Order: sequence, then C-alpha cells, then structure tokens
Amino acid sequence: MDKIVLNTVLEMAETHLTNVQQEIAKLEASKVKIDEQISAYKKYLTDSVEAIGIVRKEMQDEPINTPTPSSNIVQGHIQGLG
Repeated sequence: MDKIVLNTVLEMAETHLTNVQQEIAKLEASKVKIDEQISAYKKYLTDSVEAIGIVRKEMQDEPINTPTPSSNIVQGHIQGLG
C-alpha cells in the first residue's frame, strides 16, 4: 500500500477511536445520572413504605381498625425490601 493511503487509513482509525472514546464518556456520565436517579427512587420508595407502615401501625393501635384494599400492595413492597 501507498504510504499516503496508510496514513489516511491510520488517521481515519484514530478519529474513529476518538469518537468511540467520547461516546463511552457520554454513556458513563448518563449511567451515573441514571444510578443517582435509581437511588433516589429507591430511597423514596423505602421512606414511603416506612411512613405507610407507621401510619398503619398507629391506625391498628386505635380502637377502630379499618382494612384498606391496598394493604396487600404495601405489604408486598415491605416484604420485597426486606
């Protein structure tokens, strides 16, 4: 192969690899943001399930105990976190 052709191919390959490196950096930044958002949602879920559990316990301590249709959903979340 001609030296000029080889230099052109090398330049194209290096440019391509630079683009790949930039895309990796973008994806890693997105991953960090996604991981942070997942952590925030998990904390929200845990805190909310805990708050519901506290209210439910307080309601059970009262003389009138009225079951709610969503109690199975909350119990499922509590068991899934444990």
